[in-house]
Amino acid sequence: MRKPSLSIYGSCVSRDILAICNDTKFDLSAYIARQSVLSAVSQSIPVGTIPLHNDSPFRVRMVKSDLEKDAFEILKASKSDYLLLDLIDERFPLLSLFGSYITASPEFYESAPEQCRSAKKLEKYIRDGQLYLDDCCAEELLEKFCTRLKEIYKPEQIILHHAVMVDAYYSKSGQLKSFEPSKIHQNHHMNKIMDVMFSRMLSYLSGAHVIQECDGIAADENHKWGLSAMHYRREYYERVLARLYEIAGLQR
Repeated sequence: MRKPSLSIYGSCVSRDILAICNDTKFDLSAYIARQSVLSAVSQSIPVGTIPLHNDSPFRVRMVKSDLEKDAFEILKASKSDYLLLDLIDERFPLLSLFGSYITASPEFYESAPEQCRSAKKLEKYIRDGQLYLDDCCAEELLEKFCTRLKEIYKPEQIILHHAVMVDAYYSKSGQLKSFEPSKIHQNHHMNKIMDVMFSRMLSYLSGAHVIQECDGIAADENHKWGLSAMHYRREYYERVLARLYEIAGLQR
């Protein structure tokens, strides 16, 4: 029996579900990371316009995809049964460069430091219930992203993974602790942005599945990627994988 295929547009919170739980029931078709949904629908920047210098093939590949805006071509070619999408990489600002938007990820800063110094940084914020980049409403970009997705996937093939930044973590010794107040404030700001984006995207993707399993979840200082507000305890990934199995009609 053929295994269902899954593509991921998002961050480690989605990719780690399969890796940490050692899943063998899904085939991973494509993984697109470090790319804001707003950047993905902006103007393509030709190859070679921005020289990239990075020793990691994965990081170069993610940055090139963000520059070339080829996410939808990758997803179309993957022919996956499902798309799992999270918004955690929206924690990065955008850069305005060459008439386009680029995700200001650490990978881009590492790969093109000179361009980063000259580019204008655009912060996301919420006003009157809508997402803005500086003084520009980003609603049109969100709608365009969802429209492009619907050209590839039916709504029932799209799984919106509503991950959030958490305020507490388990230390290496197993003690439950809170992040510093400044970090918690930053978490709440980011969660508000993701909540609004998630809600608006869901309105454009009516019929899509939703996975929201963060209640009672904390981060883990023993996480393989280190301590972060979106590096959760194993329990979280097991919860989400169970929901994926349910959606795909798989036995646990």
